[in-house]
Amino acid sequence: MRALVETSIGLGLLIAAGSLIVFGASEIARRFGLSDFIVGATLVAVGTSTSELATALMARIRRQDDVGFGALLGSNIFNGLFIVGVA
Repeated sequence: MRALVETSIGLGLLIAAGSLIVFGASEIARRFGLSDFIVGATLVAVGTSTSELATALMARIRRQDDVGFGALLGSNIFNGLFIVGVA
């Protein structure tokens, strides 16, 4: 039961955060006179790279460079092959 409640809360927060990001991105695009596509693509790029950046930074702080390198390399290989497969 607890897992169901936590999952429901997490999904609700995810939906709310997504709405805030879309609203904020639209506002940024409007204020700077940019297209919604450019701002959205930039936010998606930053958002998908954040986890790899955090992993690489933590691995570097802990002097485990091979872990950071593996995370970055694996992520790039997966993204490249997945996009080719979907296209």
